[in-house]
This record gives sequence, C-alpha cells and structure tokens, in this order.
Amino acid sequence: MGSRTRRVVIQAFAISLSFWIGILERYINFGGIQVGLYVIPILVIHDLYGFRYGTECVLCYNIIKTVFFSKAGVLGFMNRLPVIFYMIFRKKKDEKIKKMILFDLIGISAYLILKIPISYIFWKTSTNLENLNLFNLIFTCIIPFNLSSILSVVLVSRFIDLKKFKFVRSYLEV
Repeated sequence: MGSRTRRVVIQAFAISLSFWIGILERYINFGGIQVGLYVIPILVIHDLYGFRYGTECVLCYNIIKTVFFSKAGVLGFMNRLPVIFYMIFRKKKDEKIKKMILFDLIGISAYLILKIPISYIFWKTSTNLENLNLFNLIFTCIIPFNLSSILSVVLVSRFIDLKKFKFVRSYLEV
C-alpha cells in the first residue's frame, strides 16, 4: 500500500474513531457535559502528517457530523471549527519543550478568542437572554468549560506517543 493510500486510510480511521469517542462521551457521564475528547485522534493525525491533513480530518468530521448527526446545523459546524486555530500553532513533539508549551498556549488562546463570538451568536439565537446576562453566562460558564475542555484534550494528546506501540510503528514506516 502506497504512502498516500496509507495516509488516507489512517485519516479515515481517525475520523471514525472520533465519532466513536463522541458517542461514548455521550453515554459516559462527565457531569452531563461533553469534554471534546473526539478531537484527540485528529490531533494525532496532525502530529503525524502535518497541519494540512489534520485540517482535512477536522473538515471531514464536521461536514459528516453536521449533515447526518447534528441538530445545530451551521452553528454547530462553526462551533467545532476553532480547533483548526489551535492546530495552526501546535508544534510537533520533537520541538523543545518550552517552545511547544508556548505555542500550545498561543493556540489555546486563539481557540478561546474565536469561541467567544461563536458562543455569543449561538446563545443569542437559541435563547432570549439579555446581553448582560449572556456575557455573564459566556465569561463565567462557557469560557471556563471550553478552557478546561481544550486543556484536557491537549494534555491527553501530548502524552500519546504512537511510536511506542509496535504494530502502529510498523504500519507508519514507509
């Protein structure tokens, strides 16, 4: 199997694994909230093949989820896109640790900055809250939740090192 075909197969596997993780996340109770662990296989693809292929996975996942599974429609699609802005700044594990942490923090900041207007639009269209109450909701509930969500995903994805697993290492070698 050629390297291009191998990459596409691994991308398809990561997207399907993201769906399964998302389904499991609904049934495993994290206090009634979804943490966003479905992003981890996509971040692994980003680490293995680069930004372009990670972005392809995010877009494919979002399109499939929006068309077939989501009731939120376009707003749900937009709500899942900011992970791309984190991936822009994400550095590979081969980099120096200080540089990796710095760019992770920059990426997380970009993710959160983009989530604020998306959350505002989403909650404004779905509820009848006044602006002051809506800003209180966003800054006391939604931003801390998104921060904890992206931090947990980043930490878990940073600790995953696929090259330690023998069967994965043999498959990834060209």
